Amino acid sequence: MTAKQVTLGSIIRDAERSIKNVDQMFADVAHWNRLHPEEEPIDPDPDGEMAAVKRYAEAMIRECRRPRAIGEPIVVNAPLPKSVQQQLRDERR
Repeated sequence: MTAKQVTLGSIIRDAERSIKNVDQMFADVAHWNRLHPEEEPIDPDPDGEMAAVKRYAEAMIRECRRPRAIGEPIVVNAPLPKSVQQQLRDERR
């Protein structure tokens, strides 16, 4: 099996997919809460992790689309979400 080719385009598509998934989750929960006002509202992101993932993905897209010199690294100036940190630790094992 060969490794997946990573390109700026694939990074942007993955980030856009993450944003879409987070937005959809928030929309689904908001819809549920509207349909069930008699029940305790569901907090879709009690620890803020999903919002952090979205902010990081948005920062990644901005950085990937920024004009840069050939060979200049991509540096995202946003905190890495805890879930992503954990995934990276797990992958290193």
